[in-house]
Amino acid sequence: MTGEALRLTGVQVRRKGRIVLSVPELVLARGEMLAVTGPNGSGKSTLLLASAGLLPLAAGSIRLFGASFHEGEAPACAHLRRRIAVVGQDPYLFRGTVERFVGYGLCCRAGTSGAGGRRAATLALLEELDIASLAHRKTTTLSGGERKLVALAAAVVTGAEMLLLDEHTANLDERKAGLVRGLVERLRAEGRTLLLAGHTARQDRVRELRLMDGRVLE
Repeated sequence: MTGEALRLTGVQVRRKGRIVLSVPELVLARGEMLAVTGPNGSGKSTLLLASAGLLPLAAGSIRLFGASFHEGEAPACAHLRRRIAVVGQDPYLFRGTVERFVGYGLCCRAGTSGAGGRRAATLALLEELDIASLAHRKTTTLSGGERKLVALAAAVVTGAEMLLLDEHTANLDERKAGLVRGLVERLRAEGRTLLLAGHTARQDRVRELRLMDGRVLE
């Protein structure tokens, strides 16, 4: 798999009259994994949300898979947004069972036909993350760590070409965090593009982009 997955050029995000993110250039190749690191308030989450087309840009442009994606008001082009999936620090889960929530995205995307195929794909991913026991639980009863795992499963099962994960091992014990890191490595091996945000890289063999006060350090 070759070519660019993501390109930011002269991107700035403004809040309350202040520039909170300034990225002169960032290029992420297809199949690459990039960790955006830095302390709290450094702009990591802002970078992920802007890259997903969910924040308005004060300046600059974003290209996604070689096509013009985002140049101003949010949200950006819906057609291209379907090719990516975002898991935030505190993900929102709609009401219903875990199995229904995780499988919902497959109803809107091609590639998995029939209820049987959707259920099999959903349950396989729940097993991989060791949360199959939650399948019939209501999403409103889950802990913060459980919500993070369920949201991650929902993002991955869609087959999205690029995943943007914010603090993907936060609120997890070491065993569950290890399962998540293993899943991320599997996705990388499959050729999916990954943009991760966190205080440290947390994954082996990953390119790192360091932010401080909304600006790129290295």
